[in-house]
Amino acid sequence: MFIAKTLLHRMWVAILFLLLLSPLNAQQYGWKVIARPTNYRLYTVEFVDTLHGWCAGRDTIYRTTDGGFTWKGSPGPFNPNRISDISFSDRQHGWVVGSDGLIWRSTNGGVLWIDQIFKFNRRYESTAAQSMAHNTTVGTKFFFTDTAIVMQTTNAGTTWKERTLADSIAAINKITFIDSLHGWALGALRNAASVLLRTGDGGKTWKVLKNPRTFTAISFIDSLRGWARGGGVHTTFDGGATWKLLGFTLPSDFYAKTLSFVDSLKGWAFGSQFFQGTDTEAIYRTLDGGKSWYQESIGLTGDFGGLEDALMLTQRNGWAVSYNGMVLSYQLLTSVSEKLDQAPKAFALEQNYPNPFNPTTTIQYSILKRSPVILRVFDALGRVINTLVDETQESGTYRVAFDGSSLASGTYFYKLTAGEFTATQVMNLLK
Repeated sequence: MFIAKTLLHRMWVAILFLLLLSPLNAQQYGWKVIARPTNYRLYTVEFVDTLHGWCAGRDTIYRTTDGGFTWKGSPGPFNPNRISDISFSDRQHGWVVGSDGLIWRSTNGGVLWIDQIFKFNRRYESTAAQSMAHNTTVGTKFFFTDTAIVMQTTNAGTTWKERTLADSIAAINKITFIDSLHGWALGALRNAASVLLRTGDGGKTWKVLKNPRTFTAISFIDSLRGWARGGGVHTTFDGGATWKLLGFTLPSDFYAKTLSFVDSLKGWAFGSQFFQGTDTEAIYRTLDGGKSWYQESIGLTGDFGGLEDALMLTQRNGWAVSYNGMVLSYQLLTSVSEKLDQAPKAFALEQNYPNPFNPTTTIQYSILKRSPVILRVFDALGRVINTLVDETQESGTYRVAFDGSSLASGTYFYKLTAGEFTATQVMNLLK
């Protein structure tokens, strides 16, 4: 018995020793274009869980039941001008609003939509499904002078009540609720300055808050803690009554359309940025509550325009929709090597971007002909840190995401071997 236990103990020690010697590949999460439901602009996206979601824009409303990989369009008639926003309280019950004074409701997961209301001289911009029966929609009443309005129903759309806000407020463009009572609205005054409002009674009354700069995006995780992008990145600990500037750590040419925080530390900023001669989508991430940000994705859509809307359901599940009708998903990458739609001119290993980085960066390389490819990351002592690619690949240009979250700040090397071609580059992790 003693000998058997000793042998078993030695066996487990040997297995542990081999695991410690083996380079561990960290799970690679990143953004991928997973679908293009339409060639028109997509303005809004909504998910209630990791499978069920909706998106819409210039033509119709699309729904998915597999996490965004496949989409089905809903029958109209919908106004082709613009569907501004979607909000679902669960998998079955939701609303969409349009820029031409139209509101629709679905009770079967977006398969069919029923006209709820139409009002002349109204432009509805944002909607929030607070429950199956309770909805708050905001926008603008326009004729000679624009005036911000709030539309509400508490009986599933049987009746609606419209209220105007202060005369100085011209429009409300976005609302967000963290529960059935607490919500915020982002809009514009008649002098074009931004305005931020808060409600604690489900949208019946709104209080104008003082915001230090022109906010373009906001995100709250509870009734007190929130973030805003306007000039720099700001945070609040009292529901938006006061704001503290965290810094100007996001690039000045990055325009944030959406912020999405999942807890007090982890958040994402979605929008557009000038890259390789055009404005394209860009996504930034923070791991320290907004004090510092690193670029997580740029140029994936490969076309003009940025991201129109996005959300992070959890720290591992998120979606974004683009100007050119594409859907991006944040997920565990089944293959860390992504083939791009561009022909290679030669074997090449590009400089990683961004560099320095914290904690993720992108490595791009080109293979001129079918070759066995190995791409590895080494530390300053020459030890293998990660094997990113080890397979035979066809001719093409490839992009790989590398996550250095578990590594210390310092200089690292990455080496590409493709047939007889070998190249090495230096990258710097700065935390």
